[in-house]
Amino acid sequence: MKNTAEHTPKNLLWTGGLDSTYRLLELVFDKNTTVQPIYVKDPTRPSTEMELFTMQKIKGLINKENSKAEALILPTLFFDLNEIPKNQEISQTFHELQKIRHLGHQYDWLARFCKWQQLIDLELGVIKKGEVSGYGESLSQSFAPFLKEDDTGVAAFDEAKVINAKEKDKAKLYFELFKFYRFPIIKRSKKEMLALAQAKGWQGIIENIWFCHRPKNGKPCGKCNPCRTAVSEGLGNSIPFSRKLLFNLKSKLGIYWLKKLLRKAR
Repeated sequence: MKNTAEHTPKNLLWTGGLDSTYRLLELVFDKNTTVQPIYVKDPTRPSTEMELFTMQKIKGLINKENSKAEALILPTLFFDLNEIPKNQEISQTFHELQKIRHLGHQYDWLARFCKWQQLIDLELGVIKKGEVSGYGESLSQSFAPFLKEDDTGVAAFDEAKVINAKEKDKAKLYFELFKFYRFPIIKRSKKEMLALAQAKGWQGIIENIWFCHRPKNGKPCGKCNPCRTAVSEGLGNSIPFSRKLLFNLKSKLGIYWLKKLLRKAR
């Protein structure tokens, strides 16, 4: 760890999940940089309580590991989802993009949130293998032609590349919705982050992340998409055995019936 901290805080959307927690650890342990965590509370999201608990627990673990590193984490700024003003232009852009790819609804209200708070540098956990469109393209692949890295290797949308893009209309949609962000881990997959965390000695912290959208009795459900991803990426230790077994059985049965249908179609 360097002796002098970088005092310009990095605005980080932190949820207690792998992607944002890995970036938090990278900033405070490796880069000795002050972090301003930001969290948007969704009253309808069943995992909110567990995410809040997880973030507090992780801060405690960081403090136990290195109190100077924990001191670099500023008090989290909390916002309520219902407070975010409507913005017809942003929502329209979101719906236009939804017509050509899969896109989670959070990208609508997150862009509206950034516009509201005048944020142009919010660090967002888009990774090498993320959400895909109907054409099988991840966000990182869609963004690639329009990004430019700064001298620290952090990517952001470059308006000049958007203007000169072959598919200008599509490029402008991406730019208008994602121009508010920085993408520090866009070249890393979850498996790569797990391997790096282990190599750096952060395993004891990373294993306490939260990923489930629909927890049951304080435990991951084992059924939602983040739980399925967690199992496939080797993060399923916190999922109860019975739920993992059910997930594995459903997966195998699904493959069996798919093969059976394909044989019938021949």
